Amino acid sequence: MARLWLSGATPRRRRCSRTPSPSWKSSRQPDDPCLAIALTNLAEAYRIDGRYAKAEPYYRQVLAIVRENPEQKNAEIVEGLNHFTAMLRKTKRKAEARDLDNQIQSILPKP
Repeated sequence: MARLWLSGATPRRRRCSRTPSPSWKSSRQPDDPCLAIALTNLAEAYRIDGRYAKAEPYYRQVLAIVRENPEQKNAEIVEGLNHFTAMLRKTKRKAEARDLDNQIQSILPKP
């Protein structure tokens, strides 16, 4: 299973790279859902490794993409942004986490 994950083979209709290279990222349009997913995965890898300062810019890029293109959000991206808020809380940035929670809620569709 890990080998499939690392190779980028995912059970999605549209195949997306799991981690973006600089050339891959520059070849994508900002509204490409694969870009947001790949950036989320990259941020998650840094967060899990405890490298929060490296993870934050990627999370912020994902948030910007979802703000500009709300239809691009999916469960993986929303979960990643929720991990971003948890990371902010863990690093004693509770006010920022609260603001981010509000932003995420404003992006999500109302039930």
